[in-house]
Amino acid sequence: MKYRFFLPIAFALMLFTISFTACTKDDSTTETENFVNNALDEICTETRTGKNGCFEIVFPVTVVFADSTTLEVASYDEMKAAFKAWRENNPEVKGRPKIQFPYSVTTEDGTIVEITSAEDLKALIAGCVQDGGGPGHGPGKGGHGPGHGGHGKPCFTINFPLTVTTANGEVTLADPAALKALLKSIKGTGSKPQFVFPITITLEDGTVQTVNSAEELKAIKEACRG
Repeated sequence: MKYRFFLPIAFALMLFTISFTACTKDDSTTETENFVNNALDEICTETRTGKNGCFEIVFPVTVVFADSTTLEVASYDEMKAAFKAWRENNPEVKGRPKIQFPYSVTTEDGTIVEITSAEDLKALIAGCVQDGGGPGHGPGKGGHGPGHGGHGKPCFTINFPLTVTTANGEVTLADPAALKALLKSIKGTGSKPQFVFPITITLEDGTVQTVNSAEELKAIKEACRG
């Protein structure tokens, strides 16, 4: 009789424990997703890049986390995965990741511009009118504020090999590492490489498209922003 009394209680406690664990796990997953989305939104808004911005980030870039650790990423997908992994390992650390200077962006006419400081960025974005709202302003633990909603989605990515023109003539770049090396070699010279058209890009839906001029590239960017 005694066992019959305790069995229902034990069963109820077991169900409560399972339910509580599942809810805690779901809350943790949601918090991490919110943190990642807010971080991506904030970067895109601050740099005026991505789906709702005027420019596109030139990868690879180095990101700096709130604990001062750094990591080089070669794409938006790698950036998103890095943010997720870091947050899961550092759930109590406040602050969102940033892109480390220097980094480069492409403008709507196909010019590659190196950003070495906040002042450089401010000067570049002075003429950029960005659609949508500002970055999410949830708390450091990942609350999801009213970001522009792009979540780090680029309008397109530039495909390699890629030919650019510099003050010293045309250079064909086999991969992003070659572009990074070129930018390093001309740092401080004031030279801004420009695409030699035609180029190929990969759109957000995976379509590979040939772009024949700076005007076409600008039209694609404007269409992406809607």
